[in-house]
Amino acid sequence: MKVLLALVPVLAIMAGMLMYKLSGKKEILRLDLVQFFNAFVLAPVVYIWFKSFLFFLLQAELSVLITQASLLFWDTLYSILFLFLYAFMVIHSLTKSFQLKQDKDPLYDLLEHSEYYHLWVTHTIIFTVGMIIALLLATLNAWIDLPWLITSIQFYGVLVVGLVMSGLIFKAFLISDFGDFRFVRLMKLISAFFLVFHIVVYAFYEPGFGGEKAMYWFMFAVFFGLSLIGLIHESQPIKSPLHRRVSSKFRWVWWRSLRELKRLNARFRK
Repeated sequence: MKVLLALVPVLAIMAGMLMYKLSGKKEILRLDLVQFFNAFVLAPVVYIWFKSFLFFLLQAELSVLITQASLLFWDTLYSILFLFLYAFMVIHSLTKSFQLKQDKDPLYDLLEHSEYYHLWVTHTIIFTVGMIIALLLATLNAWIDLPWLITSIQFYGVLVVGLVMSGLIFKAFLISDFGDFRFVRLMKLISAFFLVFHIVVYAFYEPGFGGEKAMYWFMFAVFFGLSLIGLIHESQPIKSPLHRRVSSKFRWVWWRSLRELKRLNARFRK
């Protein structure tokens, strides 16, 4: 363990120095390769290294003096501080990639580049990974019971909350879309796939319909609601309201009639 703790920072520094030569030459997800390595490979390794070192120090060296509650406190404090640091590291990696692009081409469209991350990468990853985490928890609950003692009314309330939650999540899909409903169609496909996965899990584990399987049935209600709403929803741009279309039509007719009158008047004068 001590040898591994000593080798990790050395290997990380060597890898960072070797990767620095590729700065501005290659990209992953339109992010500079070196910045991608720093944000998504090197930073997680450093996080795990410091976390392991902290655990080794507190648990192995101070095992007699520290309690499990204190160990949890210091671990949580470290995680929060590192998350703040990691957020700024990701911001730096992104802005550094922008700088490298602009150094090559002063007229490079940075707005389009930033919208690529905002509209596609972040939205897709946040929603998809969030649903995957919820799916894993639901699958684990199908195998392991929750130590909950709830009434039937409370359990049905959980299902109702899941259906309401599905409507709110689908509304978030619509808000996150770009106007052409490509993102919404992708989320519909993923939601339907997760619903099918829930059905397959039920075929294997046959979880009981009760409070001990509340997480499974809650996510089942969420994905069922998302799939049902997605089946009803039409993936096409929303048209203007009826009164606006009627008023626009009358304005167009009035403008065309006025133009014809002017043309006839000009001809009559000739």
